[in-house]
Amino acid sequence: MIEEAKTKAHKSGKRVEIPERNTETATLYANPDGKTLRMELNLEPVRVKNADGDGFTPIDTTLVEADGVIKPKAAKGDLTLSAGGDTTAIKSKDPKTAARVGGPRKLPKPNLKGNTATYPSAYGKGIDLVVTATPTGFRQQLVIRKRPAEPLTFRIPVDLPKGLSFGKGDKGQPTLKGTDGKPFLDIRPAPLLDAVAADPSGDLDAAKVGRAAVTLDGSDLVYSPDPAFLADPATAYPVTMAAVDDDWYECEIDTPSSTYCPDGVSAPYDGEPMDTFVNNADYPDSWSNFNLDRILVGKSNNGGVRWRSYIQFPLPAKSDPFWGSTIENADLTLWNHISSDCGLRVGSGVTARRITSDWDELNLTWSNQPSVTSVGANTEYGAYNSANCSGAYAYEWDLIHSVNGIVQAWANGEPNYGIQLTAGNESDTTNWRRYRTRESTYPYPAHAPRLSVDFEPPAPPHQETVVTTSREPLTSIPEYEEALTRSVYVPEPGESADALDPSDELIAATEKHPEGRPRQHRPALPRAALSRR
Repeated sequence: MIEEAKTKAHKSGKRVEIPERNTETATLYANPDGKTLRMELNLEPVRVKNADGDGFTPIDTTLVEADGVIKPKAAKGDLTLSAGGDTTAIKSKDPKTAARVGGPRKLPKPNLKGNTATYPSAYGKGIDLVVTATPTGFRQQLVIRKRPAEPLTFRIPVDLPKGLSFGKGDKGQPTLKGTDGKPFLDIRPAPLLDAVAADPSGDLDAAKVGRAAVTLDGSDLVYSPDPAFLADPATAYPVTMAAVDDDWYECEIDTPSSTYCPDGVSAPYDGEPMDTFVNNADYPDSWSNFNLDRILVGKSNNGGVRWRSYIQFPLPAKSDPFWGSTIENADLTLWNHISSDCGLRVGSGVTARRITSDWDELNLTWSNQPSVTSVGANTEYGAYNSANCSGAYAYEWDLIHSVNGIVQAWANGEPNYGIQLTAGNESDTTNWRRYRTRESTYPYPAHAPRLSVDFEPPAPPHQETVVTTSREPLTSIPEYEEALTRSVYVPEPGESADALDPSDELIAATEKHPEGRPRQHRPALPRAALSRR
């Protein structure tokens, strides 16, 4: 199918999609040059298998009410949300991944907007429950609309998928345990974002971030937001608290085929779909950041804060023609919606480097970042700003890093640990960019990071057959080199073909040449011509 698509693309002069080779996260095309392919990779699924399993349906996380529940139009899995009147806020019906997240009481009818369901005052007057549908699951938040008069506590009942359970770690912190009974993830304090910090275009210098301590009571998670943070006059309301997220446990169960997880838990992809950031101030732990709708890179707060972001795309299965290919062009495309300034060149720009050691978006910290190499690095100097600029760059748009060398290293077999983004020079005083992430899910995909790769697949092995004769009975087929020493001359058109003794036994040996060039040789025996027998 690939060769047919190449021919069609070459004849038409247009790129031709190869639907049979698409996956939920990747799209493959044949390019008009008739030689190369184009692979477009996403961090989250852009399509999902249809009900019959014989094709794909585009992802659509728009929430709609049907049969007494709220559900996304088209997403991976079987997510349902309460339509009001019961105490189960979130439920998955898939028996392999069944989970339930409860509310504090009977829930009100939700307000639906795109892929979010807001249950007003579900946790008391002015404290809303907000559930967001993602292409593969859900995110849960509590939104505190007004400054409370007294400390708050939120109890969230959680029934985990079969085989998983809650426990307590060495220091009493809640943990998740796998089917083997061993802890695989600590549940850490939840981030509290004030109105400025929660705003995708909010002022970095003015944003306030706090924490909500979390404890375990049976199967209930109990969150206690920091009273001092809530009472601080500098904290702008509403305040948003992140709560339960299915990303916590999706790699410990039979996950969707589009999701890569460590140790071969799911599909045989190379890499895991992740994007997050950390800084040396209020965001030192990616637990607070991995599910936000933006990543940040550079220097802010008069040079006092450094931001670094990390992205990893799942590359295709090892059977894909990408492996061993020659990379013609590879672009990392990031949607830049606000920056410290705007223009063709802002500060030292942003540099993309290949990561050379393992990391995870749930456990990344400022003090424990993976190693990187500058081989193949690329710096993009441009910046867009839709909020505080005028002129040619006073809007939001794509910024593109040319990452040919990074992707070529992966195609050559180097481990895929993703890409790090930092300020071109971290001695800058002010030089930062803010980009959309895979959590920007509505409408989907909403300018999430993309990796586009044009590559020429490796040439198929060349097969050469050497024909020889033998007057002795054969007990086995000779190896290529032995057959070569006894090779039979094949006459050119017009030459005699009667010199071969009919009693000779014809044998053949074949060798494949990965370089795609035929092996040149001369016959070692006197000329003999092949005759039909």
